[in-house]
Amino acid sequence: MGDFETGMLRAGKLQLVDPSAALQRTPGWVISADAGSSLEYLETREYTPGDDLRTIDWHAAARTERLMVKRYHRESLVHLDLVIDTSASMSLSADKKRAMGQLAGFWWTCARNAGFSAQMWRLSDGCLLMPVWDEHLHQAEFKSFDPGFVQWQNNGIRILISDLMWPEEPERVVARLAQGASAFLMLQVLAELDVNPGFQGWVQLEHLETGELLDVLFDERARTEYQRNLTRFQDVFRDLAERYRGQFGVVLAEGFVAGASFSDEIARLWLK
Repeated sequence: MGDFETGMLRAGKLQLVDPSAALQRTPGWVISADAGSSLEYLETREYTPGDDLRTIDWHAAARTERLMVKRYHRESLVHLDLVIDTSASMSLSADKKRAMGQLAGFWWTCARNAGFSAQMWRLSDGCLLMPVWDEHLHQAEFKSFDPGFVQWQNNGIRILISDLMWPEEPERVVARLAQGASAFLMLQVLAELDVNPGFQGWVQLEHLETGELLDVLFDERARTEYQRNLTRFQDVFRDLAERYRGQFGVVLAEGFVAGASFSDEIARLWLK
């Protein structure tokens, strides 16, 4: 059995939940930023980056001196865009690669269990639609998180599965993921080796994607600094996710493959 199928089995009958549906009035209705006569007006809220400029309420902006957008609700099928990092760093260890496949199968199945439509996208040297899961994904160098040509579903849910170890500005990644989405979740998948490198002294490091070699002295001081930087890096993504009305979580690959679940917060907001 492949990792994707294992993830499907782990999902069981769990269903993906759209966190933005907290304001839903009746089953089958979802919040929409679209305007149109067939939609029922719901509320006005403050503008956030990524909102459709066509929904700005200029009358409210004139009264409050703040940009406000109108929100509606309409009957619509919720859609998941599942974005999976398939760059070489996601194969740092066997368990990390297995976790990637299991997470993809898990969230895909939860979306289908909920009656949502879903598409998978792979990120490495581009962002490409992946009609079916490929257990032998080509592991390429990550070049840029710039899927501007990709038609992700407007007002849909987006889940990113990645270690986020890219030469990319964090806010650029989060802003692109959030743009036009009703909700988004970033899951940072890390191997034990990512969190706590198991070596000491002079070592030669090889960049998994470029092949570049680097000789470094990895002593306790370097280990402490590395872990401090990793924590700071995660805090940046966590803060950005909150600012853009999304969520950030960390998945330890070895633990997930062994059967560990998600944090209580992710389970509460995203699953039922």
